Amino acid sequence: MLGWLIRYALSILVLLPWFVRVFPNVLPRFPLGRILLCGLAMAALLWVFADIKMPAALSVGLGGAAGMAVYVVALLVFRVRERLGTGAGVSVEQRRGPEL
Repeated sequence: MLGWLIRYALSILVLLPWFVRVFPNVLPRFPLGRILLCGLAMAALLWVFADIKMPAALSVGLGGAAGMAVYVVALLVFRVRERLGTGAGVSVEQRRGPEL
């Protein structure tokens, strides 16, 4: 399992310079730390559900639903959408740009 993680991390590191060259303004606006905190909150809750003694199907179902709910709430609390610039105050025409 660790091999898969290392493989994907290395591919990200190799492709990152090309991504930054093509999209120079995207990475500074991307709230990676906030998204990682949301994932950490969800993983912590799933870890708690993994230790509870109950049938596996019930644990997976309840843990998955609660994990998704915690992730969505964390996204709202950490204001990830606002940081991405897709929140209120930007009209569809401004996002789309001028038509040619």
